[in-house]
Amino acid sequence: MKFSKRLPLAIKQLRDSPIKTAAATAGICFSNVLVFFQLGLLESIYQSQSRPYSLLDGEIVIVSSRFKRLSQSPTISVSDIMRAKGVEGVAKVSTLSIELGTVLIKSEGMTTNAQIYGIDPLNSALDTEKIGLDLKLVDLYERAAIDTLSRPSYVRDAKREMMQKDSYRSNLIDKRILINSTAQIGSTFASDLSLVMSQNNLLHYYPKRNQHIANLGVVKISKNYAKERVKKALSEKLYTSGGTISAMLIDEISKTEMNYWSKNTALTFIFGLGVIVGFVVSGIILYQILYSDVISHLPEYATLLALGYTNIFVIKIVFTQALMLTLMSFPFSILISMGLYSIMMSASNLLIYMTIGRAILVAGLSIATSMISCYIATNKLREVDPSTLY
Repeated sequence: MKFSKRLPLAIKQLRDSPIKTAAATAGICFSNVLVFFQLGLLESIYQSQSRPYSLLDGEIVIVSSRFKRLSQSPTISVSDIMRAKGVEGVAKVSTLSIELGTVLIKSEGMTTNAQIYGIDPLNSALDTEKIGLDLKLVDLYERAAIDTLSRPSYVRDAKREMMQKDSYRSNLIDKRILINSTAQIGSTFASDLSLVMSQNNLLHYYPKRNQHIANLGVVKISKNYAKERVKKALSEKLYTSGGTISAMLIDEISKTEMNYWSKNTALTFIFGLGVIVGFVVSGIILYQILYSDVISHLPEYATLLALGYTNIFVIKIVFTQALMLTLMSFPFSILISMGLYSIMMSASNLLIYMTIGRAILVAGLSIATSMISCYIATNKLREVDPSTLY
């Protein structure tokens, strides 16, 4: 029999039990939202780790061969970094220094971890246009720019005081710091707050740090040169395989960072477990709804069988119901998830948004879950004998 002949029966089944239909739709919607939330939050965390690389003023990064993550990247010699200037196709080479420290949050009376970027104001490794940074202001003594994309509760008071005064006074480690400008970088999993300052100021707060070392070298490519070609030249002439320094494209170092967090933390396991729980909940709810529906309509199904319809035809009616319930719940799942994403972005400044790929993935898994639940729920129909029901 054609699908079109089963569809009206499935619709009538759903319309005859509006409460059960609403409960099933709500249950599937809830589980989908749970899955969307888990996947969205996991992806936003990984994206927050890779975002700083997209803000570098260049296409190639020079790092230690032992590099695993930005927040604790091994230092390399500035002179080794600057050797890249002699390679054809290199337009500019700059250095970036990274430190972790504690910053006083006066409004909360507590300190928080901060990732501090040290740049040369005359040769910035960060793209100042992308992050909205005023180099003249961060070059002043004991001054720094605060990242407005860090946790809002940490940034709010600083911005308010900067509107009233020239700067926001706080402490970095055990020394005074004056935050007199802003930047847009984004918080990472390693810290709640980010600051940008000159390398001279970084040495002031970290006097044990050697001025002749840096954590990253950033290479900007000349026009009409392919970045793969320049990277190959750097690797062959200066930073050979097996050496202490490596040249990596922005995409490559970003993947290295995300691989570190996915393999060395429990993030993927925790959020993956949440996804599994979401689909299990959906399957259980749908199974209970469909099974009770099958039991309550056994006489009607037996009548269809007595009239000559096959078991497969009757079972497909239930499968059609399951598919319709899943499709009915999905638009609501999308809308609710997008609302939660918006709330999460406002509260944490994490980059979390709906993607077509994620929507397709969740839709596919949701349909698969509903089909499995339906298969289990229709076991009774495979064995039903019409003569025993009259």
